Amino acid sequence: EAAKKAEEEKKAEEEKKRKAQQQAEAAKKAEAGPPPRNWEGEEDPQRWAEYLERYLRTDPSALDLNGKQLSNKKVTMLCDAIKVNKSLKEVYLGGNSIGAEGAKALAEALKDNKSLQTVDLSDNKIGAEGAK
Repeated sequence: EAAKKAEEEKKAEEEKKRKAQQQAEAAKKAEAGPPPRNWEGEEDPQRWAEYLERYLRTDPSALDLNGKQLSNKKVTMLCDAIKVNKSLKEVYLGGNSIGAEGAKALAEALKDNKSLQTVDLSDNKIGAEGAK
């Protein structure tokens, strides 16, 4: 009986620590605020992903990444964000040399996103394989 009670107390303490850590992480993200001006041109993919996350927390209805020379890694990060975002209505990705891989990742993301109404992929390199 005492061992069972000790085990329950231990689990409760672990849960309390986990919740406190989650709250601290949420507070840290909240105080990060919006990304800096011209964040879209950031070259470092990890920093770019952080800025994208911060931008999307502002609940924008449009995201203009025309001509930002998005790498496959950045397109993949963007697709991960698009899957769960509910505020975006328009995404502009023209002139980024997005190829078949990026187009397929975007198609997968769009299966999960029901809010996007406009996706501009003009002037990319999607090709026949990416259009499947």
